[in-house]
Amino acid sequence: MDSCVNWAFKHNMRVIIDFHILRSHYFNAVNEKGATPNTLWADTNAQNKFVALWKDLQSTIKKYPEDKVAYELLNEPVAPNPEMWNDLIAKLMKAIRAVEPTRIVLIGGNMWQTPANIPLLKFPIGDTNIILTMHVYSPLLVTHNKASWTPFKAYQGPVSYPGLSISDEDIAKYVDKNDSLTLNQIKKFNKVFNRQALIDEMMPAIISAKERGLKLYCGEWGCYKEISRDIRLAIYKDMVSIFKEYNIANAAWDYKGSFGIVNYDFTKFVTLKPDTQIINILVK
Repeated sequence: MDSCVNWAFKHNMRVIIDFHILRSHYFNAVNEKGATPNTLWADTNAQNKFVALWKDLQSTIKKYPEDKVAYELLNEPVAPNPEMWNDLIAKLMKAIRAVEPTRIVLIGGNMWQTPANIPLLKFPIGDTNIILTMHVYSPLLVTHNKASWTPFKAYQGPVSYPGLSISDEDIAKYVDKNDSLTLNQIKKFNKVFNRQALIDEMMPAIISAKERGLKLYCGEWGCYKEISRDIRLAIYKDMVSIFKEYNIANAAWDYKGSFGIVNYDFTKFVTLKPDTQIINILVK
C-alpha cells in the first residue's frame, strides 16, 4: 500500500483508501453463489471489529498529507435498512475524528452507493471535511451486458443506448420464457435511457450535496468492454459532459480490467495499447 501511495504521489495523483471487502461484508454477496452472507449489519462484534480495523489502518496512514490522501469508509454498503448504515457511520466517524479531525472522509449512500440513497445519509453536522460519493452504472443492462457476475448474465443479445436498453423482440428471442430470474431482472432495469435520464438519476445526490454544502464524487462508472463500441463511446461522452456540467469529480472504473482504459492480455499478463478514444473523452 505504501508503494502504491508513493507511486501516486510521484505522478501528482491523489489517493482514496477504502475498505473494499470485509469478512463480514461483501457488496455482491447477494448475487454470487457460495458467497458468505453479510453479517456486518446485525453483529455488534463485527461492527466493533470493523471500527478497530479502521483505527489500526489509520495508525499507519495518518502520516500521509491530508491534501493527498482521503479515506472512504466502506465500498458499496448493502444494509437492509439505511439507518443501520447511518449507525455504523456514526461509530466509524467518531473513531476517525478522534485522531484526525480534518482528514477528508468519503461517505457513500446505502445499496451500492446509488445516488437515490444519498439524501438518506446521516453524519456529524458541521463536519465540512466530508465528500459524498456515488456509483453510477446506469443503464445497467447496457454497461454490464454479458458480464458474468450479474444476475441477468443469461441474456446474451444486443442492447441499445440511447433508448430502451433491450427491446421486447430481443427479450423474446434471447431469453428462455421459463427463465424467470433473467426475465425479472430485465424487467427491473429495462428503461429508456439518454443523457437527461442519467441526469435525473443523479439529481438526488446533486441536490443533497448542494443543500449540505459538500462536494460530490462519482467513484465508479463505466462500461464493460464487450458491448458495442459506439454505445460505449456514447455513454462515456454523456457521462463526462454531465460531470462537467454539475461539477462532479469522478473516476472511471477501471484501469486494466474488464472496464479498462488500458487493454490487457489476461492470459499472458501483458499490458497492451491504451484506449486513446476513451482516454481522450475522459481528459479533454
